[in-house]
Amino acid sequence: MFRISDADDARSCIFLRGSRYQEERPECYDPKLRVVVLGNILWFCIGYSMCFGPTWHGIIGDPTYFAFLKGVSLKMIYTVNNANIPLGLHFIYQMMFEIITPALITGAFANRVNFTAYSLFLIAWLILVYFPFVHMVWSPNGLFSSMGVLDFAGGIVVHTTAGFAALASVIFIGHRCDSNDAPHNVPLMALGAGLLWFGWFGFNAGSELGVDWVAVSSFVNTQLGAAFAGVTWLALEWANVRHSNFVGLMTGAVAGLAAITPVAGYVSFSTAPVIGLLAGLVCYYAIAIKKVIGWDDALDVWGGAWCRRGSPRHPARCICFKELESTRCGRSIVGRHSVLSWAAHCRYCIGSLGVCLHLCGAMVD
Repeated sequence: MFRISDADDARSCIFLRGSRYQEERPECYDPKLRVVVLGNILWFCIGYSMCFGPTWHGIIGDPTYFAFLKGVSLKMIYTVNNANIPLGLHFIYQMMFEIITPALITGAFANRVNFTAYSLFLIAWLILVYFPFVHMVWSPNGLFSSMGVLDFAGGIVVHTTAGFAALASVIFIGHRCDSNDAPHNVPLMALGAGLLWFGWFGFNAGSELGVDWVAVSSFVNTQLGAAFAGVTWLALEWANVRHSNFVGLMTGAVAGLAAITPVAGYVSFSTAPVIGLLAGLVCYYAIAIKKVIGWDDALDVWGGAWCRRGSPRHPARCICFKELESTRCGRSIVGRHSVLSWAAHCRYCIGSLGVCLHLCGAMVD
């Protein structure tokens, strides 16, 4: 049920590398390995504590409480739910999400950012965006969690923050010199998509932090959402251009995996196919809109974020038993739009600050 974070990042990298234009292939692994190395260190030093430590006004955790895993023993139990898992296991499982989230952003500005700039951005973005929203959404004492905002396995915390940070990156950095989007290696892309699909069961079912009916529900719903999204994408391609291909099937399936993530453990088996259908539909046309506007999002990271925007945000009973809780749904929408706004603006401000520092350094020299 639990996946090692480095393996999930490798699956993502294989999929993205296969989908890139051939001349950009060597650029894939460098930023992702930076995420693994720097992200691991930051998570160990202050990240986990900022996410799950004692709260400060529901916005951020105490960065010193679990710093360097201070006071954490092998026998210490994670006490938020009744799964009785070791705290160390929760630490390493949540590290997976911390690594994969900024790695998703790199797909948007492929081949346009150097080592130093990306390293500084990674550290600043994790501290200013990712850690606060993990605490607010997933910590029991977090601001949005107290409001009733639900995110089962990362639709808000992971995909929305990464998607709209990617959009801000594309707007700030600008176009590539050569923006050919043709995939250079479809078999490699297929291998990555298959590994992602398999590993996604660890994301979603593992987020229950135990083996029960919720974990089973999320496991089944993950499979159904991906399958129906892939078929929807194929149908849309056929309806629009009278041609469907394997790349579209894989892209649609990954979109369905992302869309079902925030509600995988909350919805019925009959609802998951509907979410998959909507995911394929929304993402297909979001990417079409991106092309019309002219945003050079190399791997359609922002387009994928719209899948998660279309997913329901209320508990299982809202969908399964038609008992709509409008207050909780409204709060979830407010929480979600707060996340995307903060993630995008922070990314743009970090980039602007980086340019100012670079110019100041150039004038000093």
